[in-house]
Amino acid sequence: MQRFWPIAVIAVVFGGIGLSGVMKSPRGQSADAAATQARLDALPTTLGAWAATANVIPPKHLQIAEAQAHLSRTYVSAASREAVSVMLLYGEPGPLGAHTPETCYVGAGYRQLGPAVPRAMAGSAFWVAQFETAARPPATLSVHWAWGTGGDWAASENPRFDYAAQSRIYKLYVSHVAPPAGSRSPLDDFLPAFLADLRTRLASPDPLPPHGVGGQP
Repeated sequence: MQRFWPIAVIAVVFGGIGLSGVMKSPRGQSADAAATQARLDALPTTLGAWAATANVIPPKHLQIAEAQAHLSRTYVSAASREAVSVMLLYGEPGPLGAHTPETCYVGAGYRQLGPAVPRAMAGSAFWVAQFETAARPPATLSVHWAWGTGGDWAASENPRFDYAAQSRIYKLYVSHVAPPAGSRSPLDDFLPAFLADLRTRLASPDPLPPHGVGGQP
């Protein structure tokens, strides 16, 4: 399950968008989007004990979602072997505010375990919900999502309205296999470091190189 669920997350999210999405004609990548993509590509693949591998998102999926830049990785802790999947999309507020995991996961056959709730995490706020997979035996995914402009992240109830004045925004998904009740979440270790580095790099006027070899300080 640890190996395959990040790919399933991509299929669910973009499959849900595709249910109501309309294929747009390619417009080419703007200079702003290209610079943003360069910043995202420059994120280190190592954060302390966490090492990342890239997840490939088909260009057709990105086109349907109207994502102009993106990041999709799975980080695995060398210490605990826990995995965290990260998907970050960059584009206009309308398209990126249109869909949430509540629609996408349930539409793909997952069972949502209770309503999504806002949760303060690493200086920001995320929506959090759990979904039971259709695998046998079933597993529970803890899915976190939020929107932002590159600094703090917000659990917006209406991102299209809240970010209407912005020409471009980010939508961030972070998910992992839920640990047993009462156990420490892997995000307690991962999310503060990831968001801090992401904030620094998105705020930079030029793409920053990774910290040394493999992103290590």
